[in-house]
Amino acid sequence: MQHSGSLDCLSPAELRLLIRQKDSRIRTTTGLADGYQQAGVVVLPNHLADDFEAFCRSNPAPLPLLYRSQSGETSCPPLAKHADIRTDISQYCVYEEGCLVETVSSLQNYGRQPREHATQSETW
Repeated sequence: MQHSGSLDCLSPAELRLLIRQKDSRIRTTTGLADGYQQAGVVVLPNHLADDFEAFCRSNPAPLPLLYRSQSGETSCPPLAKHADIRTDISQYCVYEEGCLVETVSSLQNYGRQPREHATQSETW
C-alpha cells in the first residue's frame, strides 16, 4: 500500500500495516486515524493480570477495560480484526520493577514471550 497523503486520514487497519512495515513517519499514533478512538495496551505477566483487571474495573473512568486476552493470544478480534499485538504498536515501553528499561518497536524478538502474558487494552 502506498499512501502519499496525510497520515491522519488512515483507517486503523492501514495504520497497523504501516507500523508493521516500520514506516519511518510513524513514531507515535497520537493524532493518526482521525475519527477512531485510541487505546492504550498493557502486556503483563499472567500472575499480575487479575490484579490489574480488578484495578481497571475499580477505576472505570480513567481505565475502562476494553479487552483482556487469554494467555498467549496475540490478536484482539472484538476490537481489531487481523491485529497482532506483537507488531502493531509503534513503540513498546518495557518496564521492570517500575523502571523504564528500553523501548522496542516489536515484541516478536523480545526475550519474554506473550504466551506467559495477558494483554489488556483500555482507552485513553
